Amino acid sequence: MSKGMVILLLCLAVVGPAAAKEASAPHVMFQFVLVFGERGNGPGQFNAPSDLAVDLSGNLYVADTGNDRVQKLDGNGKYITEVGRFGWEDGQFNRPTGVAAGQGLEIYVADSRNSRIQIFNLHLRLLAVVGGRDVDSPVALGTLGGIALSEAGELYVSDIDADQLVQMDTYSRIDRSFGGFGYGAGSLRRPLGLAVDEDGQTYVCDSQNDRVVIFDRFGNFKDIL
Repeated sequence: MSKGMVILLLCLAVVGPAAAKEASAPHVMFQFVLVFGERGNGPGQFNAPSDLAVDLSGNLYVADTGNDRVQKLDGNGKYITEVGRFGWEDGQFNRPTGVAAGQGLEIYVADSRNSRIQIFNLHLRLLAVVGGRDVDSPVALGTLGGIALSEAGELYVSDIDADQLVQMDTYSRIDRSFGGFGYGAGSLRRPLGLAVDEDGQTYVCDSQNDRVVIFDRFGNFKDIL
């Protein structure tokens, strides 16, 4: 399999009568469904893709990091459209590393080395830019890692330079930041991918501490996996 391919796995919960009697939780199995993509810079090709998101219609948005773009594909991997190329102007990227799709009509992209978040509609037309290096903005961000949305519409990004998570409200204002460089509970070293569950808990890949750290919805340390 060539480097840069995207693999889709479908998670199937399989519960038989015997299993149901032996355990209260269902048995979950992963079954291979589909693979698409190959290394390159053409439509439907990838160079070091690092994240993806799915909208409510089942379309995929892939952070094609090495090609400095985001591609939109349907659920079968068929190319639809794309946005971006290398640069620092609006709609351009410098190593996009995270993409998130909310419950509404927006796609959020962590434009990592441009230290900003770009917001697009479902057709990948630019709506807004939050942050940016050397930009007069109330949002100060460093090099970005992952990005995630809560069910309440709050936006979370991992700031690699500051070893912290930044939480923003629906008006793109910073509510709080948490984490910070260190080895102990609640500290982070090069945080990357993250996810937010239905209770507002944030799970972050604490890459250089080789662990997953969990914070509650208020930014308080909760647990380590």
